[in-house]
Amino acid sequence: MELPDEYQSAPTARRRRVRETKSKSLTMRITPTTYTRFNEYCDREQLSYPDALDRLLALAEGAKD
Repeated sequence: MELPDEYQSAPTARRRRVRETKSKSLTMRITPTTYTRFNEYCDREQLSYPDALDRLLALAEGAKD
């Protein structure tokens, strides 16, 4: 038996990937609008959260030079 379309779960973006290096957990309290912007950036660029943070930090460091 198949469920009607409106009952099907939406496909989710997969951001997980195996990392070669060890990682640390990071928790931040940010505003909902900042979270939405970051999440949309990750989706648009097809980046995991850690990869997106790495890219943004590299851009910020480049701006300092």
